[in-house]
Amino acid sequence: MDHIRRALIAAALALPAFSLPSASRGARATEGLICTLTRPSFGMPHKGEPLAPAPEARLAVGWIMDTVGLTPNFALGKANFDRKVGAYAVIIMGERRIVYDADLFSWVEGSPNWRETGIMAHEVGHHLGGHTRTDNATQHAQELEADRFAGFVLAKLGATLPQATRWAQDLSEEGAESHPPRRQRLIAISDGWRHGKSVR
Repeated sequence: MDHIRRALIAAALALPAFSLPSASRGARATEGLICTLTRPSFGMPHKGEPLAPAPEARLAVGWIMDTVGLTPNFALGKANFDRKVGAYAVIIMGERRIVYDADLFSWVEGSPNWRETGIMAHEVGHHLGGHTRTDNATQHAQELEADRFAGFVLAKLGATLPQATRWAQDLSEEGAESHPPRRQRLIAISDGWRHGKSVR
């Protein structure tokens, strides 16, 4: 595990972070966990600019990118969301951002944080899949592709299948216009996890 620890530390030092004024707290939605693709014209699920993320969030993204041999180049942030959105991926003025809901994420120092890491892997998948560069932000196919990527990454990081699908247990059972039902998403994550286990 020493090589993983070294990679995590290097990634943490490399990742940019927000250091902007604090986000305002809005009305809280307490159930469900949905990620989203968004653009400035769609409106953000929080007020103000994001804050700097937890150190564990930076480490998790560095860990995720290490599985595909890429250098992290995302600006990470956290905010208090006023909608039922757990995290989102967006490009603003050429900067690739990932922002998560500070109230819904529980980072634990020294833990794999499988739930939180899974969500972040999904958002990274949106960026790497080019989803944030298209106008098809509500297509189910993009969500399932990001889910498969998350499953693949978690397999490479050593997660068991139950650990890899833990984050999806909080997703909407019925789905929505922008997101597939939970069952389809669990299948996609599982497919990605199995692929990750089969590729060396």
